[in-house]
Amino acid sequence: MQKMKTKIPKKLKRGHPLSIRPGHTIRLEVTKYPLTVHTGLSLHYAMAEALNIPQILDDRIHVKERESGYPESEHILALSANAFVGGDYLDDLEALREDVAIQMAIGRKEIPDPTDWVK
Repeated sequence: MQKMKTKIPKKLKRGHPLSIRPGHTIRLEVTKYPLTVHTGLSLHYAMAEALNIPQILDDRIHVKERESGYPESEHILALSANAFVGGDYLDDLEALREDVAIQMAIGRKEIPDPTDWVK
């Protein structure tokens, strides 16, 4: 197996401008922060918070048998986030749960596991 080159050129460390069309330039840079393609989820969660959707859900929906764990609103928001990013199955939520960049973008340390809904 061939060893990969790990040294990053100085030019790329400073950022490499890429012209897309006249007047529009993107700068490619190296970052130590995790990245994700699902940054739109931050808007999804921000809108829910702005409209008090978590509080409304917690006031009106009572599915859980015990008060421990995540509130119902967190489970519902996680399922809606899964649909928002194109997930078709509950198992697709696992990809969101493992993505550190998504957790940072939405301001949550964890996304609830869909299998512990009524615990």
